[in-house]
Amino acid sequence: MAKEFPDLERGRAARETGRQHIPTWMLKRASALEKDGQEIADLFASINRLNLPKVKEELETRFPTWLKNVQVLSAQISSTDIGITHWQREAAEAKRSSREAHRQMDEMRDKTMDLLAQLNSMRQYVKYMPEETRQKYDSARREATRMIHGNFDR
Repeated sequence: MAKEFPDLERGRAARETGRQHIPTWMLKRASALEKDGQEIADLFASINRLNLPKVKEELETRFPTWLKNVQVLSAQISSTDIGITHWQREAAEAKRSSREAHRQMDEMRDKTMDLLAQLNSMRQYVKYMPEETRQKYDSARREATRMIHGNFDR
């Protein structure tokens, strides 16, 4: 996976973010209840004069259990909705902080550009310096460049 997607990163831990996980069992239970609901709907559709007592008996046993299970799952899903709302708030906050980071980067770029303009402006004054001062300036500048680039042997 890392070879295929080198810039993919793991998410933050649920303990850190406070997120709630939607359990697999909840998804499986919803699928099973949907299937049972379809079977109950098919039973209603299959009612006729000949099978009415048999279908009625089966519906009387299956429908209340199915309805109770649907209500329980509905309550469990409602508690999960709280987690989903939390995720949505977290995503909105991340978007706001991203905008703030971009704004700060833009400010830093602008400040850097201003400093570079000031530096270029100050370099114009070098030509008016006395020759001895200019040589000291040039040697100090070369030394600083060597130290920055790590080239000490020049």
